[in-house]
Amino acid sequence: MLKFLIIAAIAVLLIACLSRFATDVTVMSAMKGKITFKDQPLANIQITRTYTNIGKTGDISETIYSNDNGEFHFDEVKKPLGLLKFFPHEAVIYQEIKANYLDTDYLLWLTTKRNYDPLGEFIFNEEIPRLNPESSDAFNNGYILLNATLDNNEEISQKINPYTSFISTTDLKFPYDLMRKKYTNEISDRKDEFDAHIHQWFEKNPAFFSQINDESDSWNELEFTKLSQYKDAKIQSIDHIDYQTHHISMSYFDEDFDKETQRINVNGSVILKVQTLQGDNLQARVWLRNATFEVSDNHVTLQPNQYLFSINAFNINPAEDNE
Repeated sequence: MLKFLIIAAIAVLLIACLSRFATDVTVMSAMKGKITFKDQPLANIQITRTYTNIGKTGDISETIYSNDNGEFHFDEVKKPLGLLKFFPHEAVIYQEIKANYLDTDYLLWLTTKRNYDPLGEFIFNEEIPRLNPESSDAFNNGYILLNATLDNNEEISQKINPYTSFISTTDLKFPYDLMRKKYTNEISDRKDEFDAHIHQWFEKNPAFFSQINDESDSWNELEFTKLSQYKDAKIQSIDHIDYQTHHISMSYFDEDFDKETQRINVNGSVILKVQTLQGDNLQARVWLRNATFEVSDNHVTLQPNQYLFSINAFNINPAEDNE
């Protein structure tokens, strides 16, 4: 009897292990769409998707053709995780979809899926992004909508949310990306307004470099030795402000979506004219890191936070770079 119970227990354990071993995960979500050129559907267009063969070497490619209405459909890809399930690891799934038209390849979709969840291409930290109505309906019905126009072959990097992006020759007009592009243009068009608030901040903080002290853990010993001689420097004026518009993000996008005022995070650099305690006139480069601006049609305001600006240890005097 005891022998039988032991065998039964081992069998149950083996079944449980095999069940875990065979668990399927979503490698690539289902996608549907329509291929057009100058608003006209394209029939019989070759469409190929390629994705990582998880747990094995190489990728898998599958080819289909659009129907008479230019429509296509890829089913969801589910694969067993295999031995990977028993080891800590991070999901890294390469995904690519291309359409071939008149012997030219058009990139419809290129991204890296970082989870094993259904529709996980759109999800970060279990948060569903804000989508346009058509994409939202598709999402709720279990697939990603990928309507593609082959009017041009320019590959555009697009963001679904602050953390997830993809590349396509078709602008899929996701709300987050549309808003990001809007403020990228506004920073250029309204640069004087943004600059004014940077000027105001430094006017209120003329002793900005006094934060260089041995109680800070911002610098290693070598950097601190180089910087400490400038801790009493005073800001005289601003020479130049540069915004890295390709690094714009909108951390409060969902909160601000329906409001008149939006909060945007901007990176960049500021070149300052400073004077040391000894009377030497120098230049200092300061990094602008995720500065939060409130922006509406009528105003721009920098939300004050002294940690938005960090001293660049290696360019306190840019003239030295050429020595």
